[in-house]
Amino acid sequence: AMWFDPALGRAVAGRALSEYRLGHKAKAEELWAQALVLLDTMTTRERLTFLARHSEITESDVDAFARFSELVAEYPADANGRAGLARSAFALFDFEKAAAEATEFLGLVPDSRRHISDFATYALYAGDFDLAAKRSRAVLAEDPGHVAAHVVLAATLLVNNDLEGAREVYEQLSGAASEDAVSLGMLGLADLSLYLGQFNRAREILEQGIRRDLERGAQVAAAYKYVAIAEAFVRSGETDEARSALASALTASDQNAIKIGAALAFLALEDTETATTIADDLSTQERPNTRVERAYALMIRAAALRRSGRPIEAIDLLRSAADLADLWRVHYELGRAYLDTDKFVAAVDEFQRCHRRRGEATAMFLDQRPTFRYTVELSHLLATAEDGLNKPTG
Repeated sequence: AMWFDPALGRAVAGRALSEYRLGHKAKAEELWAQALVLLDTMTTRERLTFLARHSEITESDVDAFARFSELVAEYPADANGRAGLARSAFALFDFEKAAAEATEFLGLVPDSRRHISDFATYALYAGDFDLAAKRSRAVLAEDPGHVAAHVVLAATLLVNNDLEGAREVYEQLSGAASEDAVSLGMLGLADLSLYLGQFNRAREILEQGIRRDLERGAQVAAAYKYVAIAEAFVRSGETDEARSALASALTASDQNAIKIGAALAFLALEDTETATTIADDLSTQERPNTRVERAYALMIRAAALRRSGRPIEAIDLLRSAADLADLWRVHYELGRAYLDTDKFVAAVDEFQRCHRRRGEATAMFLDQRPTFRYTVELSHLLATAEDGLNKPTG
């Protein structure tokens, strides 16, 4: 339509979105600028839809949530608006809102397989593990090779302590035809092995996975595995090998999830200086959405302080981090800091919160990359805090 009427705002906006999806960001930005000038040629619904999608891509998650909320308030039966509102709520870590909007969407478009997989993820993070399993199995019944549905299904099995069932799902992925599926399945198997304390087995899987990833030029996939193998080395006391793996991870990818995972491993190595340097990098990034990065930066600094014997200062930083983003790892670290200061009631509260929200920990960075190993000490920490409540005082 744009070729016949270049002043038709709806056509220009649609073309901008298409260019963006094709990776032509400069052209998309040029067309978005044109569309913004042509808002008065759009209907109210077209205008609200365009502004919501534009905010989702170019502005902050908060702005996108506000725009999609406006669209849905005006047009409650707008399915794409409901899906967008669910996405933006998920990005804001409002998982219950995301799950609720997903249910509204499916009431309008019940057979949308493309969305059901995403909505299974929202249910997992919202703590509705049965619904997450049901939705992921529904997708797999129609598309047995659906990678994301496998990941969610494995996560629901993990949180219900069906470790063998999760292993079987990851093995299915690692035997798939798609190299991306194989890579993710191998990371899942290694993550499970680390959770179980099977460090040699984890290293075998990860070494093989890294070779495969590098052979096909999948640097980011390899970086995730370098972080995981570094953790295996740390827990086996092989510090030089851990540092080498972390250096490889940070060389292979500059994604924030890699940096955060590396920082956690450096903290485990008692290298608070390098971890804090990574935190400094996260907190100074210039992007529309830096809230989560800044929260993780505060969490890393707080963890360094706690390890240096300064848990009170750590608590202050972690509270500030929680105000920025309600992250699972922030609450985990907050529980540890409370435990270090004998604030057992607060520690129990935080660890119980982490247990209820363990679905988030299955892929802590919201990217389907398994991280359930980070929960390995949770039960012990909760039990320690509960024991503290029963100690006599005075």
